[in-house]
Amino acid sequence: MWGAGIRELRSAGAQFDMGNQSGYTLVVYRAEGLTLAALSAAFEAGASVGRKTQDIRITEPPLRGRPSFRMVLLNGDHRQVVTLFQAPGESEVRGVLASDISDAAIADVANR
Repeated sequence: MWGAGIRELRSAGAQFDMGNQSGYTLVVYRAEGLTLAALSAAFEAGASVGRKTQDIRITEPPLRGRPSFRMVLLNGDHRQVVTLFQAPGESEVRGVLASDISDAAIADVANR
C-alpha cells in the first residue's frame, strides 16, 4: 500500500467459521485515497509470493452493479477466494475472504 501512497490502512472484520477448516471473513478497509485497484494490487502481490499459493486466477466481475476484484487460488490444500468491491466515491473497500466454501455461498454473503 505504501507504493500507492497509503500510509495508514484501517480494517475491521468479523470471521465466520463453517466447520472443517472452512469459513469466511467480512472486512472493511478504510484509508484516505484508498482505491479498489490499489488494494487489489496489494492482495495480488502478496499471493504471488506466497510459499504455498498456486493456480492464482483473477477476474473483475461486476458485483451489485459495482466494479469488483475476485482472486481464486490454492493455498496448500485450501481453495481461497478474495472478493473486494468499492462503492463510487467511497474511501473504503469491502471484502469477503473465503476458504473452502462454495461460490454460491460467497455470492450470497457478498450480495448482502
